[in-house]
This record gives sequence, C-alpha cells and structure tokens, in this order.
Amino acid sequence: MWAKNGRFCITFNGEIYNFEQLGLDFGIDTEGSDTRLLIELWNLMGAHSINLLRGQWAFSIWDSWEKVSYLVTDQFGILPLYIHIQQNSICWASSVRVFKAAGLPLTPSSSNLADYMGLRYHF
Repeated sequence: MWAKNGRFCITFNGEIYNFEQLGLDFGIDTEGSDTRLLIELWNLMGAHSINLLRGQWAFSIWDSWEKVSYLVTDQFGILPLYIHIQQNSICWASSVRVFKAAGLPLTPSSSNLADYMGLRYHF
C-alpha cells in the first residue's frame, strides 16, 4: 500500500489495536484499515510513530524519495522479522516459511545466533 502522497510504500503483517483512536487523534482517514493508518502516520511522524502503536506487527516501509527501506517489528518481538542477505539481495519476512518456499538457503549466521541466544534478540 502506498501513502496518499506517493512517498512511502508499506508491506505489513500484524494488527494495530489502537488504529481507530490514532486516526481520530491525528485526523487520518484510516479507511477502516490499520495499514492505512500506519503508512499515513509514518508519513506525518516517521519512525517516531511506532512509539504510539499498540499491537503486534512486522513491516517494511520504502521511502521512494530518499531511496531507503525501514524494517520494523513490535517492541516485544511478537511478530518476528527475519532477514536473509545473499550476494546483492536482501529479503525479509515475518515467517521463515517464506524463505523456504522461495528456495533460499536457511543457514543462520553464527554471530547472530549467539546474540539471539544470549540476548534474546530477534533477527
């Protein structure tokens, strides 16, 4: 989904529990969609918008003006965000099954695995 001004594009998995209230608070027509609220709130506030969200999510936002992507997961890692880097490409998903279905190798990075186990990070 693209922001109404065409700058940001989002892929989203999850649920924002307070999207209707945030829509009212910030004058955003959510069209009944937490995804619409999220992309328009990001357009207004950038990454600071995630501090207002209540729910579980993993999403990516592409900034077509700055040519940069943001990968974001909820504060508790309820929906994880897995990243696969190979040669000149990067893929991400909130389920490892996506990588498996795409035929990508599933070899974890030993340094990331150590961090995950020791610090309980989600990569």
